[in-house]
Parts: sequence; C-alpha cells; structure tokens
Amino acid sequence: MAIQPVAVNVPFFLIGALLCIVGFGVYFAGILFSVVRLVLALKEPFRSWNEAIIWYSGLPVTIGLALVALDLALMLPAKRRQSRRRVLEPVGDRRVVVALTAYNDDLSIAEAVADFRANPCVERVIVVDNNSKDKTSERARAAGATVVLETQPGYGRCVYRCYQEALAQSDAELIVLCEGT
Repeated sequence: MAIQPVAVNVPFFLIGALLCIVGFGVYFAGILFSVVRLVLALKEPFRSWNEAIIWYSGLPVTIGLALVALDLALMLPAKRRQSRRRVLEPVGDRRVVVALTAYNDDLSIAEAVADFRANPCVERVIVVDNNSKDKTSERARAAGATVVLETQPGYGRCVYRCYQEALAQSDAELIVLCEGT
C-alpha cells in the first residue's frame, strides 16, 4: 500500500496579500497620526507611539511578502501539477438546456431556436427577452422556445435571468448560454 503525498492547499498568497494590505493600512494610519500630532504640537508619549506605529507597520508587510513569495516559489508548481492530474468526471446525462439572451433579435432568433432544437441533446430552449421593441418574443415562441420576459434592462441582468430560468425549469446537467443573434 503506497502512501499518497498530501497536497498543501493553504492560501499563502491570499494571506500574504491581506497582511500587506493591513501593514500598509497601519502605515498610512501612522502617517495620518503624525500629521495630527504635528498640527496639535503633541510631544511625548505621542511621538513614541507614532514612531512605533510606523516602525511596526513593516512587520505585516514583510511577513506578507514572504508568504506571497513562498506561495509563488514553492507551492504554485505543486498546485499546478495537482490541477493537471485531476480528471473531470464524464457527463452522464447529455441533456442540455439552451438559454438565449435576446434584445431586438427578431431577424435571427427563430433560426437560432430552430438550430438548437434540431440537436437531439437539447431538451429545452429558453429565450429571455430583455424589453425588445420588435417581434422577438413572438418569433421565438413560434420556433418552439419557452419565452421569458425580463423587464429590468441590461445584459448582465438578462444573463442572470437566463441562468435562473435554466436552473429552475430543468434537471439537465448542462446549460448552454448564447446570444440570440
């Protein structure tokens, strides 16, 4: 029985970057405190405190940079090798739901829906109409698509609605997101 090496997945880069941000934040707070101290002509112990804040702000930055360098130099190659070793499981259920975004696509939407519906793996075609001012909805419905109206404008909102509808209306494993043009 062979012993498998344990992969280290500690996010040193993230921890290091956060430590650098904290260190720089403390440093700039020390600079701001220095300006306030000088304007108000504050002497001891404020001067000592100010020096300590600025001096010790370098500690998290140094540790953070060391962690980032450690991750990049030692951990990144192992993480990359590990990600290449992992094989994705084959998709057992080849049923597909197609979600199309549409905005004033009446000239092309029916052909796109018909092309997707002709594929034997496609279970359902959903068209999300994002406030079209032409006959996009009617032509998509006539071509056999399920049409959903998205009243909030914007491409991002339309894409989000495509995913919502595709996930809610089907148990298929694959979702294909395309534009209706």
